[in-house]
This record gives sequence, C-alpha cells and structure tokens, in this order.
Amino acid sequence: MKSIFSVFVLVLLTQNLVFAEGSYEDSRTIIPSNANYRELLHIYFKGTNIELTDEIVTNYIKDFYESDYNNYRQNEFEWPTILNKYRTELTSKINNTNIATVYTFQTETSLGNYNFEQGGFDVNINMEYLFVTKRGLSIGGGTVYPDVASKGILIFMNSISSNNFVKMERDKANAFITSRTRNGNVNRNVTLHISFSISNFFPDTGIFLIAQSNNSVSARIVKIDVYDGNTKIGELASKFSFPSDFIGTWKRDNFNNNLSFTSSTLKASNQDGNWNIINISGDTYTIAWYNDPNWKGSLNIKLIGGNIEIDGDNGTGENNWNGTWKRM
Repeated sequence: MKSIFSVFVLVLLTQNLVFAEGSYEDSRTIIPSNANYRELLHIYFKGTNIELTDEIVTNYIKDFYESDYNNYRQNEFEWPTILNKYRTELTSKINNTNIATVYTFQTETSLGNYNFEQGGFDVNINMEYLFVTKRGLSIGGGTVYPDVASKGILIFMNSISSNNFVKMERDKANAFITSRTRNGNVNRNVTLHISFSISNFFPDTGIFLIAQSNNSVSARIVKIDVYDGNTKIGELASKFSFPSDFIGTWKRDNFNNNLSFTSSTLKASNQDGNWNIINISGDTYTIAWYNDPNWKGSLNIKLIGGNIEIDGDNGTGENNWNGTWKRM
C-alpha cells in the first residue's frame, strides 16, 4: 500500500474548543489557551531535551514576559541579567513538568445511521492535527492546514481516525434518535471529549510543510467520550480489529521496512501515517489511509506457522507488502 498527501494552506479556527488539564477522569479545571501553549512548550522542551539557547530564552521572554522584553531587550547592560533570570526559571519549569500530562478538548461531530449489525453508530473524525498558539487552538484535517505565519505547537493526531464507532444498545439508540427528532428531522450532533497525551517528540512529518517551522509532536489518544449535552452516552472505539496475534511489529526478509499492527491500525515504517481497518470479510481486511477514507485497498492477511502471510497488494517496491512477515 502507498500513501498520498496534497498540501494546501487553509485556516480553520475553532471557537468552541475547551482545553483542560488533569486526569481524564476529572477535567473540570479549565486552563486559558496561552497557559496551555506555555505548558506544552515545557513538555516539548523536556521531551526533546533541547538546549536552552539565548534565542530560545529570548523568544520565551518575548512570548510570556513582554514588558521585560520591551524594557530591557535593547539594553546590553541589563539584558544578560534578565536572560539568566528567565533561563533559570524556564529550566526549573521544564524539570518539574510531567510529560505524561493528559489534556482534554471538546469538539462537535455528528453520528451516522445506526448500524444494526454492529450495534452502534458510525462516527467520522476528520482531524489530522491540533495547532496550539498563544491565540488559542486550531484544528484541521484532510486538506486543512494551519496558518504558516503562526508559530506554535503542532500536535499530530494520526491515531484518532481509528476511533470511528460508538456502541449503543438498540433500545437506547432508538430512544436517543426519538429524543432528537423534531418535525421529521433528526439532530445527530454530539460533543466529543478527546483526552490525549504526548507520545512522540520526534514524529515523521513527511512533507507536512508547516511542521518545518513549528515544534511538532504526536499525540496518544487516551479516550474519547461522547456526550449528549452534559450526559455521557458512550465512548469511541474502532468498529473492527485485527486478531490479537497480529499485534506487534513484523519484518520481511530482504525488505528494508517493517509493519506494525495495533488492534485497529497498520503502519509501514516508511510511511507517515496509519492505515485503519474499515471492513473485514474472512481473511480479507479493507484498510483506508488515516486522513483520506477514499484512499483504500484490500489485503488477504493470515497467521500461518507463527508468521504473517500477506497477498493481494498491488503496490510496487517497498510499498508492496505481499510475502511472509516474521515477528521482530
């Protein structure tokens, strides 16, 4: 299989997002946007073990201590003292930062029609990144990219699209649809509470051009709760999953790359994102590129003698996965 990107630069500013810090069981404390940007900078600096150069500390002062920056930046006698003061402060904040901090934000989406066979609603989340700046939070996916003139933390949400289904018993689902029906029209809008932490401080950004001028990280999705108003009605998960024996990393002889299976995704080490399962029929798995559900294909995948056997791939070179894969 092979990946494809189209690079456009558009801006989607989301006004209704709430950014919160805390454990995912309790996200009641709401943190202002610029405080989140500041905390995420601390996490980024700690995770990358970056050297606090004069340039980095100067930008930090400019962002968060603007009056000191304006008053002393041009004073060569006073500025070294200011620079050392805030370098010490920043070092302390970085040392005391918890990289595993879980953040939560909210956004709206719509439920699809009820899937009677699977027992739940399909949900499509077209989200490729969060972009956090002093001004707030932007969100985008597919061909929506952040403002190239902005500077901030770019958080890749590659794994989020595999969470595409909310299970719900038939009677409960019927009651939900009935309660949302007015004059024959059904309001299927729900709110997602998405909890995540930072999992990778050196993501492969591919040709994602905006990442070249921003601090880029990848997110680990902790959970996604689905709310009807203030009432939780379910949690998003993948509708389909690979057998547990598939999960892990595999390598093929005379092949430079490896394949990694999770319960619901497949990733080649030479590609920038995941393939999500969108259907299963026997040993045939239909997978789609994480940010373009129309970019898809089917593979026959079996576990034989402790190895994974793949056929049906029509890709070429490193992007043809046919053959025998051995567990690493």
